[in-house]
Amino acid sequence: VFAACFFSLRWTAVHVTAAYLLLGIALELTHSAGVRIIAGAAVTTGTVVALCLMWLASRLRQNATVDGLTGLVNGRAWREALDRELVRSQRTGVALSVAFIDVDGLKQLNDEHGHAEGDRAISAVAESLQAGMRQHDVVARVGGDEFVVLLPDSTANHAEAAITRVRASSPIPFSIGVAQRRDGEGAQEVISRADQAMYDAKDAGRNRVI
Repeated sequence: VFAACFFSLRWTAVHVTAAYLLLGIALELTHSAGVRIIAGAAVTTGTVVALCLMWLASRLRQNATVDGLTGLVNGRAWREALDRELVRSQRTGVALSVAFIDVDGLKQLNDEHGHAEGDRAISAVAESLQAGMRQHDVVARVGGDEFVVLLPDSTANHAEAAITRVRASSPIPFSIGVAQRRDGEGAQEVISRADQAMYDAKDAGRNRVI
C-alpha cells in the first residue's frame, strides 16, 4: 500500500515482488494449512488494494500536471521539461528555443460575450498549438490567456517558422515571443527573453511573432 501511494509503477512492482517472494519463502517454511490460507487471503487483498491505490495515485499525479480546461500540461510540468532539456542542450550543444504566447483580445471577448466564449477561444488556441507543433515539443498553459512552448533541437528561426504556421491556422489571434538559449544561459534567462519578446509583439500591433 505504501509503495502504491509513493513509488513509481516500476518501483512499486519491484517492492511488491520482493515482499511476496519473501512471504512465499516464509510460507514454504510453514506447515500449517490455516496460516497459508490466511496469508493467501492477505496477499489477494493487498494486491487489489495496491492496484486501486496505484490507479488513484496515477490520476492525482495527472491532475497535478494537466490543465483542466485545455488538457495541456501546466506550468509546473513544463518547467520540469525545460530543466531537463536545458541540461541536454548544455551537454550536447543542440539548439533549444522557447516561445511565449498571449491570446489577443481575450479580455474584450470576455467582456462582450462572457467567459464561456473566452474559454472556447483559449481551447481553440490550445488545439491549434497541439495540432501544429511536433510530437516532442511541449505545449503548456501557464495562465488565463498565456501559453508556452518548449522546442528542443530548434533554433529561433525554426521555432519562429513553426509558430508562424500555427498562428496562421488558428481561428483566434495571438502574439508570440521566441528566444533561443544562449551559451551559459539558465532557464530564467531564456524564459525572460521570450516573455519580453512577446510583450514587444503586443506593443508592435499584436498577432505577430518577435
